[in-house]
Amino acid sequence: MRFLNDDSTNNDFLDFVTDDIHNAVVSTVDKYDHPYAQVCDMLYHTDGKLYLMTKEGNELFNCIKRAPELVITASKGDGTMGSVGIALKGKAYIVDHKYQSEIFATNPYLNQIYASHLEEAKEYMHTIEVQLESGSIYDIRLNPIYQRKFQF
Repeated sequence: MRFLNDDSTNNDFLDFVTDDIHNAVVSTVDKYDHPYAQVCDMLYHTDGKLYLMTKEGNELFNCIKRAPELVITASKGDGTMGSVGIALKGKAYIVDHKYQSEIFATNPYLNQIYASHLEEAKEYMHTIEVQLESGSIYDIRLNPIYQRKFQF
């Protein structure tokens, strides 16, 4: 897993999120304004936007349609002292199948997950575009601890 520093760009940060962290918790609110969270893979990024996919009609899909504001958090590493955490804040929009071919190409495991019904899955899976406002990293692997905020 790579390290970020003060010279790291927003693009470097998003590379870190998609390539090194990858699995994250997406948090929003449901139709009752209660907290809702789901683990998702951070699949792709371009032009300062982050992309994930979810099935049409599932709870996350419905929450995003209703209230696009969300927070993404994740931690990865070996124990507390060997871990790094990230947080992102933004608004999410359902953009149908945008970048789907790029997402499947850069995440070949998706072809294995949906091998028995790949074309059908590509129809019911929808791309979620997260227009980021801010992000942060808290890296305990380093001494001193590295903290930084990113603005998009």
